[in-house]
Amino acid sequence: MPSDLVPAPEEPEQVVAFPPPNQLKRYEEIHPGFTARMFSLAERKLEIDQDTAKYEIQHEERTSRIAWVTREIRLGIFGVVSMTYLFIGLVVGFDQRATVIMLIVALATGLETLWSRLRRRMQAKRDDDADD
Repeated sequence: MPSDLVPAPEEPEQVVAFPPPNQLKRYEEIHPGFTARMFSLAERKLEIDQDTAKYEIQHEERTSRIAWVTREIRLGIFGVVSMTYLFIGLVVGFDQRATVIMLIVALATGLETLWSRLRRRMQAKRDDDADD
């Protein structure tokens, strides 16, 4: 199974443990404003964690789009070059072995393109099924 179809293991969520109320009261007596500061730091950490998660998701989506476009361009150029060579080889009469090799390469390129599209559709279907 390709690694891009395997879900990444989720990291355990970190839980900030607050001291019990009686200890908070003692801390507040020793250092006034301690409890408010502690809660504001916990809220800030939560906001930072949410922003980080949002950024990571956006970065992953952008990276996967760039990889997809790059792969499609590479396959397209490779397919056009191999088909051109194949056509010229058949018309002009290049070495038959080279022509057959280019035909195999062109077919493999087409099959890889179809396979990558099928994988994307299967993954999208799995994602839709998981959302339901």
